[in-house]
Amino acid sequence: MMELSDIAKEAVYTGLDDWVYLGELCSFVRAQKKASTDEAALAIALKEIEILVNAGLMEIGAIGDEGFVPWRQPIRESVQYIRSYAANRRIQEWMHVAWLQNTAKGNEYAETLDPDEFIDED
Repeated sequence: MMELSDIAKEAVYTGLDDWVYLGELCSFVRAQKKASTDEAALAIALKEIEILVNAGLMEIGAIGDEGFVPWRQPIRESVQYIRSYAANRRIQEWMHVAWLQNTAKGNEYAETLDPDEFIDED
């Protein structure tokens, strides 16, 4: 497996216990000081989502009445949908538009991680 960024590692690690929403992933980007605006954080978060989904570690979807509902379209279409939805909207309007859930492979990977290596508590 390719080496993941600290942002991606934090997403998968967090995914052990709960679903990860788009705004939360953007907060990981901001905490790593990789972006200073919501728009820049979103752009980085979308790249990380593509990597995580393509690696088979997480799946993208929405939360419905039955819980997590995976999106079935290709990841590039999902990313384009999010990008279009977020355009000209504030983060409060788009931060819950997409959610991530670990796959079994993602859970296995997350259990090998040491959060002290990638989560900055400062």
